[in-house]
Amino acid sequence: MVVDVDELATLDFPWPSDVPVLALASRLDDPRVLALWERSLMFHLITWDAPELASRVLTATSKLVCNDLFGLEKYLTWGSALQRAVVTGLPERHLAVANLGAFMNRCGMDRRLVIQATTVADELLSNALRSQPGAPVELAYAFDEDAFALSVRDAHGTLDRTTLREFLGRALARAPSMEDDDDGAGLGLYVAFSLARELVFNLAPGVQTEVIALFGTDPDAFRQPSATSRAVSLFDPAAAV
Repeated sequence: MVVDVDELATLDFPWPSDVPVLALASRLDDPRVLALWERSLMFHLITWDAPELASRVLTATSKLVCNDLFGLEKYLTWGSALQRAVVTGLPERHLAVANLGAFMNRCGMDRRLVIQATTVADELLSNALRSQPGAPVELAYAFDEDAFALSVRDAHGTLDRTTLREFLGRALARAPSMEDDDDGAGLGLYVAFSLARELVFNLAPGVQTEVIALFGTDPDAFRQPSATSRAVSLFDPAAAV
């Protein structure tokens, strides 16, 4: 079921838990968005300001119908070659980020894009490793004609909907105290929220977590980002349980 947040607020609940609900919101800072998610009335979300909204809705619908939420390749043109690295600690993290930057430089990416992507990758890897020290974390990245995309994916699923909801609320308020967090969201997600053109959160608490960051490759995309204009997609099957 695809519904507008305006419609979602007026629908009768509950409905069968096996009916996936994809909510569309004009802006993430709409106060109804987090309120509805907190009441478990919104299972998945796409903001209207997502680039190529129609394509994003099609991707989201396919993910939900096929019950296949995870995977960076879903947000890139078919055939885009993915680069992957498995990280288990600080040395591998530094090497993976350095290799990411080197790959982007070889591909002729804009220097500002390289800085943004490597910064986000480093922060997301840091958070994932801190949440479960020693456990493997995968960094994947690729690009097509429209975007550069990277993902950080763990196999322990420590990022749950409550933590993410708190993060989003604080990120929208631009709370600097997030730098002191040690709960697996904290600074890394805040940096990603500030720098990426679009974020995708795939949650499976206790199983795995994937954060996908997409960056525009057009030089005009490198403006000073505004947290309230970031496009976000949330996929939270646990909310329907």
